[in-house]
Amino acid sequence: MLEQAGFEAPPVSDRQPGDSAAASDRQEPDPPIASARPRAAIYARVSTGEQNIVQQKDLLRRCCAERGYDLVLTASDKAVSGSERDRVGWNRVLYHGRRGDYRVLVVQDLDRICRNWAMGVEVEQFILETGIRLESLGEPVDFSSATGRLMFRVKMCVAAHQRESTIERIKVGVERAKLEGKYLGRRKGAVNRPKRGRPRKKK
Repeated sequence: MLEQAGFEAPPVSDRQPGDSAAASDRQEPDPPIASARPRAAIYARVSTGEQNIVQQKDLLRRCCAERGYDLVLTASDKAVSGSERDRVGWNRVLYHGRRGDYRVLVVQDLDRICRNWAMGVEVEQFILETGIRLESLGEPVDFSSATGRLMFRVKMCVAAHQRESTIERIKVGVERAKLEGKYLGRRKGAVNRPKRGRPRKKK
């Protein structure tokens, strides 16, 4: 009858009896938005204690910042050969990578990760199983194609060949020095002598 008289019916509300106006108008908060920046890890390694590993890590950190990565893991090994499997820093990279804590791994060069064929195979399996993207500042790496994986294997073979050639040259040099009667390093039976200086005053 109201509609026939020219009156419009009030809008139907979903509010139940006993509900307050504030409660009905309240909206649920939006869920937190996850960071769109890729999570990244960096790995640095030097073979001797005299080499500076700080500069290598600083370079990798700057690279992550320039590429917009969220750096969540910094791992390194000092005075450790790239042919050794059991490395504290590299084991951290493997552990957190398998957990899915990061999605991008940045290194300065591929030989910082490994320098022999056997470890190269393990690295390739790790990358393919986890889906992590490996980025090297020294050369491009692409595990998504057969050609990219082939190039990685070739680089690992070259790195292993360079290491073995260096070891062979050192051995040849040592043998030649022995034949010539030259001594390399410390003589057998040598005793450390105190450095000469001013005599200490007796207390």
